[in-house]
Amino acid sequence: MFGLPFWPQHIAPYWQLNEIELQRDVERSPNLVKFAETFYRRHAKEAGKIRWADKTPNNIRAIEKILTWFPQARFIHVLRDGRDVVCSLRHHPKEKFVNGNLVPIVSNNPIPFCTTRWLRDTMKGLAFRGHPRYLEVKYEDLVVNPGSEIRRVCEFVGEDFSPGMLDTNSGAGKSMKSGRLINNPNAAKRITPKSVGRWTNDLSFEERQHFINVAGELLIVTGYENNHDWLKNE
Repeated sequence: MFGLPFWPQHIAPYWQLNEIELQRDVERSPNLVKFAETFYRRHAKEAGKIRWADKTPNNIRAIEKILTWFPQARFIHVLRDGRDVVCSLRHHPKEKFVNGNLVPIVSNNPIPFCTTRWLRDTMKGLAFRGHPRYLEVKYEDLVVNPGSEIRRVCEFVGEDFSPGMLDTNSGAGKSMKSGRLINNPNAAKRITPKSVGRWTNDLSFEERQHFINVAGELLIVTGYENNHDWLKNE
């Protein structure tokens, strides 16, 4: 057992698993890597898949560990306009599990806090530019031209592209446990550009100034702006 006996109670509700059985899996695992491999391979097999993936956003904070602990892993960093990101983070999370039950919560995170999170997480990924097992995909490109971007992702991970990958009615997301969609119920639905540029309506002048003070230069580095003139754009 690799320790951290409280983990099962954090994982079980999201995957709708028996906490006691999950605890046994932890106790049989010599380390975290072995537990993760066993856990994900089992669920991939149940879903009829030969490979598994994890899209937890916080993975970016452990990118060096993931690439080291899983030598065959491929890491896909999805970049998104930081201004839209802070609009999303402002009221996130919206739900949480309490005693096994999903309950709504109200979040109102300050814009400087949300901006700092985008800054730090994005820079963690940018540090791996040039790494052979690291790929950047811009969210905006993905939602506007999904076919082209998914083909690029498939080439990166060594899989053949199929048009069915773009079909949300193909059943790809139907096996997903409902708890895994917490705070993101649209994750199994068709991707849409409706949230691109939401900052133009959601951020006040003062909030835009806060963003520039914290991460304005990174917005330029990532190619979303050439300067700070957008501050006054209506």
